[in-house]
Amino acid sequence: MKKRRKLNREQLVFIVLAAVMMLALLTGRMKLAASASGERSVKDTHQLTYYDTRYNEGELRVGYFEIDGGIPAMCVCHELDSPTKAGTTLVTNAVYTAENHGNDLMRKIYYYGWRGPGDVGASFVETCLAGSVANGHDDNFYGYGQAFIDRIAPLPGAPRGFDVYVVSDGINTTQDLAFWDYNPVGWLKLKKENTDAELVEYNSCYTLKGAEYGVYTEESCINQRAVLVTDEAGNSNTAELEPGTYYVKEIKAPEGYQLDPEVYPAAVIQEETRILETADAPVWDTLGLLIEKQDAESMEGHPLGAASLAGAEFTVCFYGGYYTADNLPEQPERTWVLETKEEEKDGETLYLCRLDETYRTGGDSFYEAGGQPVLPLGTITVEETGAPRGYLLERVFFQNNGDEVFEEKYVTRIRQNENTAEMEGGNVCRTYDYVIRGDLELVKIADRTHARLAGVPFQVTSNTTGESHIMITDENGQISTKAEWNLHTGNTNAGASSRDGVWFGVKRDGTPVEPEDARGALPFDTYIVEELRCESNQSYELVPPFTVTISRDKTTVHLGTVTDNEPEEEVYEEPEIPEKPVESKKAAPVRTGDAANISIWLFTCILSCAAVITCVMIAHRMKKR
Repeated sequence: MKKRRKLNREQLVFIVLAAVMMLALLTGRMKLAASASGERSVKDTHQLTYYDTRYNEGELRVGYFEIDGGIPAMCVCHELDSPTKAGTTLVTNAVYTAENHGNDLMRKIYYYGWRGPGDVGASFVETCLAGSVANGHDDNFYGYGQAFIDRIAPLPGAPRGFDVYVVSDGINTTQDLAFWDYNPVGWLKLKKENTDAELVEYNSCYTLKGAEYGVYTEESCINQRAVLVTDEAGNSNTAELEPGTYYVKEIKAPEGYQLDPEVYPAAVIQEETRILETADAPVWDTLGLLIEKQDAESMEGHPLGAASLAGAEFTVCFYGGYYTADNLPEQPERTWVLETKEEEKDGETLYLCRLDETYRTGGDSFYEAGGQPVLPLGTITVEETGAPRGYLLERVFFQNNGDEVFEEKYVTRIRQNENTAEMEGGNVCRTYDYVIRGDLELVKIADRTHARLAGVPFQVTSNTTGESHIMITDENGQISTKAEWNLHTGNTNAGASSRDGVWFGVKRDGTPVEPEDARGALPFDTYIVEELRCESNQSYELVPPFTVTISRDKTTVHLGTVTDNEPEEEVYEEPEIPEKPVESKKAAPVRTGDAANISIWLFTCILSCAAVITCVMIAHRMKKR
């Protein structure tokens, strides 16, 4: 077992000194306890400018101090010696505020203590001793400090703006001093609303979060004292301000809203919270949507044949958010059904519909602002759900002002541009339909012989536009407008041989639309078909003109066999000579010798005798019975 070593004198002295230093730390000279309480470190310095013993009364001994030329200070380490030398530099060790809660009891003591803002009639001595107790140091023999603490216990804590500073000369054997500084404060916060709740309801493009308001000391808004920032509910943070009148102005609008130019005065009252209510106007598109209906072949508002671009039905859906065609919600916020109408503009006929009651045939009511329809921020889609007369819903396509082409459905977004809103691609949407197209065919033969008549021209004329083209029968007497027979693009409308193509349709200026071999030659219309005289039918009677109607797409109207009759031989007949009219005369009495009258008389007698004989015979037989 090892022997214990005895400590020498130097080691004992070192241990004693270490114990003394530890005791000093425990008594607060290093202010570790205070630091642990949460006060912030302050680097500023002060100067002890006055000290006396006016309150030095035996056991009630406390010193009176002034720092920085007149600020009263009190010792907060009652059992230690006072710093007494004027000019001594004092360093701030701790600052206790309402925010850091470093020592709320000490703040309360000085607030209600001697010459504090809430002075309850406390003496310098009891306030000083109570501060020592709150600082973790001694009270006096009579417990005056604790008594004062108990006295103010029911009262509320010190308000914001009342701060206590603890300073020290850095000597472990002298007291810390404390003084207070009071800057009365009030509070200002903001509550933001919007001016049109219906317009922004269920719309993620609008938010009250992120509005920023500057708080200024003058109406010209130059000296900024605070910034208020709103959350999703429109509530801002709270700004702590000295009592007085301030001016509040929005410096950044939240997403989807116009910047509010108004300056709001706000009176801040001590120990009160002022809530300033403001409202922002949402941004919307006042130009709305214009849908212009056009023909897909002429690429203008000019229908082909007997078709019409008026009466096209569009379903417009609005979604409260920014979407693409791939992630649209299942249900839109609102749906509108619109119909195109014929309108004259600058001498030109157009077919249009707008977001206006004039064109709405169904769906929801429009969003309105200022009494007119508007579009909020978000996404709209446009679909043609009813083709106009003579047109197809197949292959419909859309084009915006940016010349972007959309198949079947037009999708665009209304986005914010500062205090206004703009529709991507412009507010005009052009939509194109293909006209119904069909074909006709026939066979030309002669009467009796049924011989096929080749080279016979037929003229086909649009009943609506007057457009006219000639088709010629082939060696078998056949004619067809189908591209499978003759390509529309082959010698289009030359009308010189049986192999020339046929294509109907002209633009507004009379130029033909581009032929397309995949479609029928004749647009929706009624056509007059007329056989023309030629060498092949020189000796025949021509069939009279007849009509044919194209009303179904991709359908060929079969006219069958068209027969030319041979002319009948002319037979000479003597002209009939009309008889002279016989004048009516009174009946003349029958005279003998007149042969005509005698014959009539004899015939009458014979009939009379026969009748008498018959009656006698019948009577005789009746008697026998």
